[in-house]
Amino acid sequence: MQSKSQIKYNNSLKGIQRNIRYEQSKKYKSLRKEYNKLHHYINLFRQYHNFVMENCAICGSNKTECHHPNTKLPLHIYFLCRKHHLEQHGMIESSSILKE
Repeated sequence: MQSKSQIKYNNSLKGIQRNIRYEQSKKYKSLRKEYNKLHHYINLFRQYHNFVMENCAICGSNKTECHHPNTKLPLHIYFLCRKHHLEQHGMIESSSILKE
């Protein structure tokens, strides 16, 4: 049971902002958990198999990152440079062919 002062605080602007930050951090933590699991699979695969990073599937750059279009299939990956990886996630505008 909340006291009157706690109820007043939760209904104030500061309390509302705190609750929004709390909800955002919960969402962020759950997303990070999924991505950490994907990175773990890739690192295990690198360790026990002859895993070689390939060139970017779009521009051919040799500085690449792993892109997981489907998080349910951790080893189904594309190799993309940083620019095209951000485009795939919609962080910058794109006309990319891999967008799903």
